[in-house]
Amino acid sequence: MPNGQANVAYNQPILAIGNPGALSYSVVGGLPSGLSLNSTTGQITGTPTAAGTFNFSIQVSLPTAPPSPVIRAFTMTIIPPPPPPVGLERVSVLTGGGEGNGASSAFTGFDRVSISRDGNAVAFSSEATSLVTGDTNEQQDVFVRDRQGAGTTSRVSVSSTGVQGTSDSIRPMISGNGRYVVFSSKSNLDPLDRSATNVYDIYRHDRTTGDMRLVNTFGVGQQFGGYTAPPFPATNDAGNLVLWSDGIFEVFVFDLAPGAADPFGAVVPNDINPPPANPFLFNPVTSDNGRYVAFVTNRAYVAADTNGFPDLYLVDRGSPVTGILTVTRLTNASSATAVGLVASMSADGNLIAFSSRDAEVIGDTNGFDDIYVYDRTVGTKTQISFGVGGTNPNGDSRAPAISADGGFVAFESTATNFVANDTNNRADIYVYDRNEATTQRVSINTNPALGGGLRPWLTGNGSLTAFTSTASDLVTNDTNGVSDVFVAP
Repeated sequence: MPNGQANVAYNQPILAIGNPGALSYSVVGGLPSGLSLNSTTGQITGTPTAAGTFNFSIQVSLPTAPPSPVIRAFTMTIIPPPPPPVGLERVSVLTGGGEGNGASSAFTGFDRVSISRDGNAVAFSSEATSLVTGDTNEQQDVFVRDRQGAGTTSRVSVSSTGVQGTSDSIRPMISGNGRYVVFSSKSNLDPLDRSATNVYDIYRHDRTTGDMRLVNTFGVGQQFGGYTAPPFPATNDAGNLVLWSDGIFEVFVFDLAPGAADPFGAVVPNDINPPPANPFLFNPVTSDNGRYVAFVTNRAYVAADTNGFPDLYLVDRGSPVTGILTVTRLTNASSATAVGLVASMSADGNLIAFSSRDAEVIGDTNGFDDIYVYDRTVGTKTQISFGVGGTNPNGDSRAPAISADGGFVAFESTATNFVANDTNNRADIYVYDRNEATTQRVSINTNPALGGGLRPWLTGNGSLTAFTSTASDLVTNDTNGVSDVFVAP
């Protein structure tokens, strides 16, 4: 009997030769767990779940009275599944390496993970209470996994004196240099925070000094904001810039560097056309110097924007000399869901990755969300989500993340034709190499039938990808049954 492999589909017919009549098949003993025998066709099918050597017999009966069975003994070996690829690592773990007892960057509510440009530090939120000692608040907290050496995990959603929060802290982003983490929180982690406990504020944690700073304030008694929906705050490589949207009207950019010439700023210009009945403005991203900012909104900031749907905008805040603000609309949406809400920008602000269901370039005819890169320097868009042989993908591709150097774009997709043998029926994480025009699936171990992931984030040179996944086969001993955070080469 041909051997099988644990967690890989198996299909083997049993052939009885010599009688054309109808036969019936049965097992004497037991097949490996996960396999079954079709009593009419004699097919052994299924997916074996455990490795080992198994002895059993197959009985074939002729349609006679009395039946005249024929029995033959078989031996089948199920080999173990292959080990995970070298370097694939689960980072939502305890300092000692044990797994968390709750979901990390959970799929509900659209949270995110973030990795520093050198790949040493990963920021994520988690419901787990076991990742660090003293976590007794039973809330989502923000953690950082330092991958250097044996690896350590620390909770950063605490006050400057180490007091834990009393409510959720989510949607973290780590600065490129790994020193600062910005996030949204309902907890009062700074004495300046006087807002209600049921709204979110923007915080920045300094991993070097332990300082926790409330960002959405001009000083004592001058706090503003307090948001019912948690913003996605963003930062740059140095961590001095923090920007976020109030969800409706403004994108705020705060420069927290000591002695900053322009510490408080707003990006969004006045509406050119009347705003829609339910205006929104989401998920700003910035270049390292803060000059370029991109975001998605259904407001109209150019005269040609009359579609009333969310579009991707790019704002040039002007050079330090001119200070002239210019606005460019990068899409012209055909529906309320045509343009994805997540965009990503290279460090120099020259490249913006985004998703769109509209045909942003000639030849995009699949009707699914695809990934594009806009080059600001030449004003062109390029589709980078292609299946095997240059075909259009057969599923949606979303949540792009471009590397700081602009060489790579990671994204999630439900398409099955980016690579061969994609049979897991899950969203996967792919990385596109813009120099080589190649696509690699990274959210799997060596078994292409499993894996899966969402919400990728790249290191500065695109060599590592952080993402979240509910898959239990990406690393060994993943038995907690909830989403975890991983880093893949």
